[in-house]
Amino acid sequence: MVEMLRMVEQLKRQLADPSRFFNDVRAETWKPAFAFFLRVTSIISVITPLVNYFGIASTDISSSYQAQIAAYNVVKNNFLQTYGPVAFMLEAILIFAFAIPILLFLTLLPHLL
Repeated sequence: MVEMLRMVEQLKRQLADPSRFFNDVRAETWKPAFAFFLRVTSIISVITPLVNYFGIASTDISSSYQAQIAAYNVVKNNFLQTYGPVAFMLEAILIFAFAIPILLFLTLLPHLL
């Protein structure tokens, strides 16, 4: 519970003043940022398939991660017709699979520059 509250506080700081937030965390190693975004991805990968199942598509307007959009498109174009609603369970795994390389790149890049 304490970890969740800390994560919510971190999200509020990030949204309130992104420049300051990213300058403050730049002094950290890349690992805490990567762990933070993995936790966010975990939440997103559970919620997104449910939202998509109820008819709200993952688009640039409705999604915060490109991994959500890519996973939704793969499921919609390749699995939904064959597997029906069960295909949305695969979407959670795909979001993680697509997000991890993106997150690694985006968390390592600021620390390498």
